[in-house]
Amino acid sequence: MSRSPYYLLSIIVFLCFASCQTPLQNNPQPALLTEFTNETHKAMKESLKRLFPDINVVIDKREFLKKPFVNLEPPNQISLEGRRNSGQYLEGPVKLYLIKLNGVCYFAYKGRQEPLFGISCRSGN
Repeated sequence: MSRSPYYLLSIIVFLCFASCQTPLQNNPQPALLTEFTNETHKAMKESLKRLFPDINVVIDKREFLKKPFVNLEPPNQISLEGRRNSGQYLEGPVKLYLIKLNGVCYFAYKGRQEPLFGISCRSGN
């Protein structure tokens, strides 16, 4: 009896197990900050400025030590008469995510991703 079918079968089994052990690097994973320093704060502020150029976004950056997202409230809206609609928003809050993709941390918002340079984060749910 020929041994080539056994070799072929063992190669196929090995490839199946090897493919199951390979992590998906191209899929973004929720991330948590590993530490919060002045450099982390500065990098996050710069990234938020690039992501939201016309809006001054104020968030508690330490939240990303505990969870991979924060809720963003829409800015105060002005009525047609020029008055603020205090507390009455036409849109609900949206989420700003911290993700890790190919070893790099990003802010993700409505399909856009902005890299965070000089920040270390770990995958976490």
